[in-house]
Amino acid sequence: MISSKKQIIHSIDFIYGRLNSVNTKSLISLCLKNKNKKLSKDVNHTRNEDVELPLNKDIKTIVYQLIDRYKHHYDREIGLINFWGHVHDKNESTQLHNHIDLDYYKDSPNVSAVYYLQVPKNSGDLIIQYNKNKYEINHWIFPPEDNKYIMFPAALDHKVQKNLDNQQRISLSFNFKYV
Repeated sequence: MISSKKQIIHSIDFIYGRLNSVNTKSLISLCLKNKNKKLSKDVNHTRNEDVELPLNKDIKTIVYQLIDRYKHHYDREIGLINFWGHVHDKNESTQLHNHIDLDYYKDSPNVSAVYYLQVPKNSGDLIIQYNKNKYEINHWIFPPEDNKYIMFPAALDHKVQKNLDNQQRISLSFNFKYV
């Protein structure tokens, strides 16, 4: 008789897929219309590339589907904290960051998500960085596509490669907290 047990002490998982009935054209127009409404005026701050958007029915459609998908996979309720848009022109990228605020850790999100509205060829992949152990950092590459989303732990460091296309890469980002 074998006497042993298996225990998993650490794992990182996330979900991704496509959403239904999203009015992509309207959301692209909304992002472009608000492109200059940056969440930070400081060009050295990561929020300088984030676009402030009003919560409308098209964004709510995405939010409800993301919440539903999360509940389906994890049997856990989440609620929206905030959201914003991204409009990356040629040669723009997103620097490495995560969504945890160390000053307000208890109020930080648990789950982050990105939904892609317009992804031209060569417009950059999402890179999720994680520690395999305390000496080794690994990367997981998520190649974005139109109408594709990904949800992942908000504490994970992530970045977006440079947009090498002349057409803009446009996406929406979301933060959620456990309810």
